[in-house]
Amino acid sequence: MYIHTPSSGTGNRSLMPESGMRLKVKGSEMYAYDLALSETMTLAQACALIDEVPEDDVPRYDCGLLSQIETVQAIAEALSATPTQDADWSADGGYLTAGSVVIYDGYTWQVIQTHKPQTGWEPDKVHALFRRLATLDEPPGQIPEWVKPTGGHDAYKIGDKVTYQGKVYESLINANVWSPTEYAAGWKEAS
Repeated sequence: MYIHTPSSGTGNRSLMPESGMRLKVKGSEMYAYDLALSETMTLAQACALIDEVPEDDVPRYDCGLLSQIETVQAIAEALSATPTQDADWSADGGYLTAGSVVIYDGYTWQVIQTHKPQTGWEPDKVHALFRRLATLDEPPGQIPEWVKPTGGHDAYKIGDKVTYQGKVYESLINANVWSPTEYAAGWKEAS
């Protein structure tokens, strides 16, 4: 990994991975192609927070999700944030850490990846950042409606139950991203 400084002498310095590699925030599942650096941050300081991983090891749904967490300093702030529990989601709020729980539009959502919320990244719109847990008035154990997964992070596992078109189904496979009508062999009708 290296620091790229624009040849014009103006513009942002960037932390860049070597060819065939991507940047990964240590201790997380956050990836990036490059990250902006302040004028004072050294390569050693950045390497304390960021790893390089082979491009082929990066889940395709994660690439580029750090584009809004633009600096290594912001990542350090996000990683040191205390997870919130059952807070109302707000586009104006501070960083949401992975594992935090927020409430949005009557639903409870778990944060999948640490990020700074913003308009357009509401929990019901960006499934790479949030996983719906339950409605506030659902009794414990109620089977949720099937929702199209957006990647491996929210795909259904063997034994997961969903309600789909008025029936309850159980997943027969891991990494199940298909509805019971799209791939019937991946589901069985359950009681």
